Amino acid sequence: MPKRFANRQRARRTMRLLLLLIISTGSIVAYVLLAITINGQPSYEPFDGWAAVFQPTNEPLVDKVTLKIQSTALGDHPQATFTVAVCGKLPYSGYLLLGGKARLNRYRSFGATPYSSGLVPLRIHEVNNLSLHYVYPRGPVFSLGNVQVAALRFPNVATCPESQPVNSSGYIGGGAAIALTGALGAPIQRAWSAPLAWWDGPHFTEVWPLLGTIPGVPSGDLGSFTRIGGILTGQWIFPTQQILQVNADAVPLSANVDSTVPPSVGRNALAWSSTYPMNPMARLTDSVAITALRPRHWRSYASKLGLRMATPNKWSI
Repeated sequence: MPKRFANRQRARRTMRLLLLLIISTGSIVAYVLLAITINGQPSYEPFDGWAAVFQPTNEPLVDKVTLKIQSTALGDHPQATFTVAVCGKLPYSGYLLLGGKARLNRYRSFGATPYSSGLVPLRIHEVNNLSLHYVYPRGPVFSLGNVQVAALRFPNVATCPESQPVNSSGYIGGGAAIALTGALGAPIQRAWSAPLAWWDGPHFTEVWPLLGTIPGVPSGDLGSFTRIGGILTGQWIFPTQQILQVNADAVPLSANVDSTVPPSVGRNALAWSSTYPMNPMARLTDSVAITALRPRHWRSYASKLGLRMATPNKWSI
């Protein structure tokens, strides 16, 4: 009888130790996963796409062109709207080119201001393997892959306001404007994800298409390009007077902006405006998620389990 009792006591002690080992191991694993989740950073690679306006070299250099993209930035293929606005003294013509993942699916076109009633909706032409030749002796050839091309025709252009707020991303030129909206080919907003995408971390980034130029051309270089065969005959340059704008329409209220490149001009939202080409990027943190994930009672919980592990006094974000 005493022997049976001792065996029973030994079995209970073994079960308790085994249970303690399982709980301790699980706690350590959970602790490590929390640390990885809190500190995990998503990709900060630039958006693989671009948008630019081209105009003929013989176009009078008196009009001001605004190219703007705005999007909710949500989903793998976010809805985005490209708007081209023109103000100045003379009718304007040119082309809007969308390349890489900035090309649109399921698109539609519409006038974006009260001055746009006479504009013809944009029609996209799909151009495969577009190559532009830089017009200089032995100038380089830019192979741009598949590109969407839309002709811009502004027969009536309103006079530009005397004071145009270049640093205001919500301003689109004060004249006629035409918009093209559709789904992008890649996400703008990226979150850190656990293996197999079982859960997301509190940090995320927003990366936007390159605006105002094509990949490989130095910033501020207006260029002079010719198309190698097909559409876009003649010589083309970027507008001499252009304003480039980016607006993020649906940044979560709980998101803290950690950093932006270039600096954002928006007070309560992500927004950029520049007269030079840019591909804006931002790092953000969901303050609600980061607060929920911070382990406040790990030290006491660990001591109750009899663990002898060093826990940090604070977490680095």
